[in-house]
Amino acid sequence: MLGSALAALGAFLPWFSAEVFATTATKRGIEADGKITLALAIAACAIVVWRWGRRQRVVAFLLGLIVLGLGVLYISDPTIGADLTETQYSREELRRILSPGSGLYLTAIGGLAMALGPVYHTLTGPNS
Repeated sequence: MLGSALAALGAFLPWFSAEVFATTATKRGIEADGKITLALAIAACAIVVWRWGRRQRVVAFLLGLIVLGLGVLYISDPTIGADLTETQYSREELRRILSPGSGLYLTAIGGLAMALGPVYHTLTGPNS
């Protein structure tokens, strides 16, 4: 549940910052694909509240892996979701300009916690 909260919080924090001509601009996750990670975090949280059986742990684990994957994907290449038709910059120029923000790292950490929580509970829980 903590992982879901971290991933959800990360969606509202800056995912990217860009510095051009000594001007810095940021884009929050909720303004882009952070909507997806937010929805997945809410779904995982709802699963935990609803019922915490074996099937629900598998679904929560998979949702965590997706959130983690999206976070790592955007950290490794911030231009993945960029629409290059609306900018004068090439993909390589954008890679030099864009930097991952704190929200993106928090989303990835939340996704990792979302994935590890069900594994930990399965290995240490009363039904293990």
